[in-house]
Amino acid sequence: MIVDTDSGRTLPEFPTLTVLDHPLVADKLGRLRDAATPNKEFRELCAELGMLAAWPATADLQTVQTQVATPFGWAPARSIPRVPLLVPVLRAGLGLVPGFHALLPQARVSHVGICRDPDTLAAVPYYVNLPDDLAGWRAFILDPMLATGSSAVATVALLLERGAQVADLRFICLIAAPEGLRMLFRSYPQLQAFTCAIDRHLNDHGYIIPGLGDAGDRLFGAGAERMPRLWRAAEEALGKGSRA
Repeated sequence: MIVDTDSGRTLPEFPTLTVLDHPLVADKLGRLRDAATPNKEFRELCAELGMLAAWPATADLQTVQTQVATPFGWAPARSIPRVPLLVPVLRAGLGLVPGFHALLPQARVSHVGICRDPDTLAAVPYYVNLPDDLAGWRAFILDPMLATGSSAVATVALLLERGAQVADLRFICLIAAPEGLRMLFRSYPQLQAFTCAIDRHLNDHGYIIPGLGDAGDRLFGAGAERMPRLWRAAEEALGKGSRA
């Protein structure tokens, strides 16, 4: 059984998953969920949460010893020798790129487009511009919502087909459903993943409950509403009943 948690520790069922525990994460995630948050602020919050997630996700990046000249002499330093790869899953994954780029300005970005079949909920790739040879690359897969897990599994498979190693991959999301986590780790049990929250479940349409709605819509111009749809529907039903 999964308990909704922001523990910041790995969970017994998912030993390679890190749930971020920080007051800034909690505050920004709450505002991100709020249906009244406008698109501009939603985009800013996604970028900020992306930056906060990038901090632990990059903690084990390889560095090499070097030195730099200060105004008063030479100082030891360390640098990152391998150019990291950011892989946003279109379109919502684009919302996390600015936060990662703020910390990794040298990172290359390659896009993967995955759509979900509305009837089967299966992942269908429609756009891929990954490098042909990913051997030796550290890649960060970015997708705000891990719902069914099918898009995440399909994206990892695309990376592995091009020579990436699971040990070099990191999956980053903001909210995860238990169903998606189980599918992802059943397929790739060694994959390192990071999330800000684990929500309760998926509804019949594959949306995370309580979630935050459609992340892509809220990033790019639709979906910022004044109240959750279920509340509005209930109020409308009550209003019709009182007029009958």
